[in-house]
Amino acid sequence: MAKFPNGFGEHHIRLMADDAFDQVSNEALLQLEEAGFEPWAGIMREDMPAITAIAGQESVREFCPRDITERWGSEAMAEEQLAKNGGRAVFILRQTVTGNIAVYGWTRLEKKPPKKLPDCPTTFAVRLISEFGGRGLAAPFSRAIIAGSVALYGAKGIGLETWDSNVRAVKAYKRSEDIHVPSKPSQRTTLQPMPAEAKGMIADTRLFMKWPHTL
Repeated sequence: MAKFPNGFGEHHIRLMADDAFDQVSNEALLQLEEAGFEPWAGIMREDMPAITAIAGQESVREFCPRDITERWGSEAMAEEQLAKNGGRAVFILRQTVTGNIAVYGWTRLEKKPPKKLPDCPTTFAVRLISEFGGRGLAAPFSRAIIAGSVALYGAKGIGLETWDSNVRAVKAYKRSEDIHVPSKPSQRTTLQPMPAEAKGMIADTRLFMKWPHTL
């Protein structure tokens, strides 16, 4: 079993329903295929323009501003992120007909698990391009990322942190059989117009979620 990749690859690995995955994951992979999309593991340099474009969308910058400023805003950023903490498994979802990237996501090992997710040393994230919103892709692709991370890289204890106001993302995670554990009142930066004294911050609740079958 391979270790988490720590840089750009030279090819992608197609994820298809087979005996390597559990029934729920296979159903998710078939759902994506029937919808006209192909999930792939791996990231190549040629993927970066599409990934950077998704990271720069307002919907992503609202809840995940570090994607464009620290993670996927350039090849140099991506190389640094891919090499951190033992690597990062990146996944993309392509439209079969056009080959366009509709969604990207990843799992990665943390130096130590988040305090609210002590049994989750592996964290998860997924980002969807606005053009493909409303097609029900995020939930099955989330499951595909989890399945691929477990089968290809031996990932265990996969969880995430998200914001309660990111309603579509929360629904997608729950539909992929994610469960919610304790939440925490917090504040986050926002692109919404705010009074000067708010300094671009808004009250929100941080949710901690995990996939029990990976523990």
